[in-house]
Amino acid sequence: MALTWIGSQICTKIRAITGEGTVEDITDAALLDRINDFYRNTFALDAYSSDFEDWFTESFTDGTATYDVSDDYLRLDTPMTTLDSDDDLAPIKFYQDKDEFRSVYPEDPNATECRPAAVLLYGKKLYPGPIPDDTYTFKAACIKKPTALTADTAPPDIRMGPAIAYGTAIEMLMEDNDREAADELVPIYQYFLGQVNKKKMVQKSSQQRATPRF
Repeated sequence: MALTWIGSQICTKIRAITGEGTVEDITDAALLDRINDFYRNTFALDAYSSDFEDWFTESFTDGTATYDVSDDYLRLDTPMTTLDSDDDLAPIKFYQDKDEFRSVYPEDPNATECRPAAVLLYGKKLYPGPIPDDTYTFKAACIKKPTALTADTAPPDIRMGPAIAYGTAIEMLMEDNDREAADELVPIYQYFLGQVNKKKMVQKSSQQRATPRF
């Protein structure tokens, strides 16, 4: 029977790779937790897959200078826009360097509030610049954590299964201080990751004349 790469099958593959073949070595529940930690926090960024692309939205409100970004969002990216109450859409500049941002938008309690022209992402917080003078809907492309796998569910693309298995195994071996065994698996992980990335590259090539997803 062909593998569908549901969570239980990924567990079985990892046991074969690492040699931790029984529940005495690691329980199925604990192994699935390890899989999801890698899948949701690392693989989703490595995979370069449209399956994890989404949109982040936040309501910028009058006089509010700071906004939290949920841990569900792994990365924010351009394009970024604000939409005002008249449905006027405007692009917004993205900063990730605090000093650079503050050189343009210093922390000044007396600064004039107006429509934000830029935003800083620092840690898990957003800082619009200037501080809003009204309500604006901020929207940004993002990578969002995928839904956790269960023993009976699979990742959205079957090609992700072996990559998740080898990536999780590498992390487990590294934590067991077996660097040599982990290093041997890296090219295999990169190969299977490339199969997932190849799908995105083919999609982008075939859609060159279409409006991009982001």
